[in-house]
Amino acid sequence: MLGFNALSLQEKINILHLVEEEIKSKFIVDDNVKVFNSQLPEGIALKQGANLDSHLMATQKFEAGQLLFRNHAEIINNDDLECKKFVLEVDGKYILLDNYHHFIHRQGGYAEMLGFDSFMDHSCSPNTYQEYIDRENYVVYAKKAISPGEKITCDYLALDNGSLGILGSNVGTSSFVCNCGESNCKGMLVC
Repeated sequence: MLGFNALSLQEKINILHLVEEEIKSKFIVDDNVKVFNSQLPEGIALKQGANLDSHLMATQKFEAGQLLFRNHAEIINNDDLECKKFVLEVDGKYILLDNYHHFIHRQGGYAEMLGFDSFMDHSCSPNTYQEYIDRENYVVYAKKAISPGEKITCDYLALDNGSLGILGSNVGTSSFVCNCGESNCKGMLVC
């Protein structure tokens, strides 16, 4: 056996919860890895889909206007984003993050890492809305009733929250074809 060092990055991440702290610490330094720790709030689970994609799902009923969670965004400068690898540790599992899909890129040379909230799917008719308290702290409320087993969604285009004047716009940093299936689906989104 060649050991942990001979594994691919994804293989290392897949078994990171099993390795000794000394090996984990060496891996973090040697592979230039930043590990974010995140805890799922009560009533919310991280579910893995058929295509190995993950999304947030309600495990309890939320009424319209009810607080789902408070969260803190980690601010990452673009230089670190280009040279480091990022891993999220949530509920004892490790997930390799994609620097372009799991971060909100802002004008001004930085990105936000939202922890577990990086797995909230987009919908053109979302069931949540977000309010920033300041540049790094925000709250998420139910926009409409959410049932147990239902995906928790947000509108990626509304993540700017520019009315508060506290965030740099993320408009134009990425685009994707929306497949939310809502009757008001915008099709191509430029975020």
